[in-house]
Amino acid sequence: MEFDWDEDNIEHISRHGLEPADVEEAYEDQQRRYINVYSTPQEKRVGFIGITSRTELIVVVLTTRVYLDDVAKLRCVTARLANDWEKSKYRSRK
Repeated sequence: MEFDWDEDNIEHISRHGLEPADVEEAYEDQQRRYINVYSTPQEKRVGFIGITSRTELIVVVLTTRVYLDDVAKLRCVTARLANDWEKSKYRSRK
């Protein structure tokens, strides 16, 4: 599925030292670990821990948006480096 990037979400993740390529690589990680994240009644969100090509573990929160042409795209809500607990969860594979 294609990602929906714009100036706002690129700028947001850049404050955490990340780029769109980092998020997309973590999404492609076959070993990614899903985590619970806050959703709203209007928007279901999915969170996961994944690894980038720079071998950094990151936490990503995504939502799916459907546009006028009925094309669904993944929208990155936020992304940041994983904390120690999240790194442990990723590595545990339980």
